[in-house]
Amino acid sequence: MELNFSTRTPKRDGGYTEKFDVQLTNRAGGDMYKANSAGEKRRADLSIALALQDLVIHLTNVAVYDEFFDGLDEVGVENAIALLEEKAKVVGTIFVITHNAHFSSLFEKKITIVKDANGISTLQKGKNSHEIS
Repeated sequence: MELNFSTRTPKRDGGYTEKFDVQLTNRAGGDMYKANSAGEKRRADLSIALALQDLVIHLTNVAVYDEFFDGLDEVGVENAIALLEEKAKVVGTIFVITHNAHFSSLFEKKITIVKDANGISTLQKGKNSHEIS
């Protein structure tokens, strides 16, 4: 899979239009984003998000990923964890938000937020959660 980013699109008159675009080429899947499987789309989405983050990484020392592992198979999850470990060396602090308890075992430190029947979210305290100070 290859992703190409462009910031301008050629016009018929020979000029250019300023437009951010991402082209996906997948030798093993569809030739357009929509023609790929959910897992392939998710990998492309993560690649795009990580590439854009690399452009602005010098502005912050925190990265937040929401539902980072959704749609990934086992190999995809393993590769994503390796990417996060590499990012942590550069960024410093990484937060991964997930509703899947299975993925929480992949992380050393956890912050657990619980929403009650009234829709109020609170920090869960316990041996598997870490308090935020």
